[in-house]
Amino acid sequence: MEEATGATSPRRHRGATSSPPEEPFPIPPRTFLHPAVLLELVIGLSPLAGIAFWHWDIFAVVMLHLLAMAIQGAFLALRAATLSASALRYFGGTDKVVEGAAERKSSPWLVRVVLSCLVIVAIGLPLLLFIAIVAEQFGGKAYAQIRSVDDFWRIVVVSSGAWMPLVVVVVSASSGYLVDMLAPRVAFLRDVLPKPRIGAEWAHLAPDLQAFILVRAHVVLQMIVTVLGVGIGFIFAQGFGVIVVALVLVGLKTAVAVFLQAGAVVDSKQEAGL
Repeated sequence: MEEATGATSPRRHRGATSSPPEEPFPIPPRTFLHPAVLLELVIGLSPLAGIAFWHWDIFAVVMLHLLAMAIQGAFLALRAATLSASALRYFGGTDKVVEGAAERKSSPWLVRVVLSCLVIVAIGLPLLLFIAIVAEQFGGKAYAQIRSVDDFWRIVVVSSGAWMPLVVVVVSASSGYLVDMLAPRVAFLRDVLPKPRIGAEWAHLAPDLQAFILVRAHVVLQMIVTVLGVGIGFIFAQGFGVIVVALVLVGLKTAVAVFLQAGAVVDSKQEAGL
């Protein structure tokens, strides 16, 4: 009778529960073949070329990553020093009436200077400490020859060939800064460039402040990954040699950078409706 009426036997679904369909992996595999992702992969693995062709040691590889973070930290401080007036309202608060008179806000330039100094201290002190530890542990002959800033520039940056990937870092950081500064002011860039994906609690902020928050998160993430890479490399170096520290550091940072870039590509396509 059930079959004639199309009714379904309750015994057939006894104990069955409805479960939501599994979501696909948020980054499609083909995204990793995107030119921007492949470029990130090449840049990330470039220190391996230094190991193979310029005979970089662990000191040179780690110093390259630390100098790259120092450059990005410098541009982060520049972003803080050039935040727009609308962005500074987030730090200045609202006007308050005190005894019938409006309370004056802090000077915009004072806020910019304080923010820039905080960035320099927050990024610079850990980097200096890490550089001192790396120089003490892995400096070797190269560190023994460094007596001044000129020696450091000549030995660590120029002679080693590290200046080439560092130029790429400078170009990338400066172009990102210029784009984020010009995009809110130039209609063409504002229409062409995808909007940054940021949490809803930060979406009301000025565009340059949103960019500052995103870049700050990126720099902090790189510092954490660098510490983890060196730490994990130390563990495996006990049995495979010190060079494992460089390989683990390069591999871990490259993997994180590639996944971040792939996620950015997916976000931009979703923003464009593709």
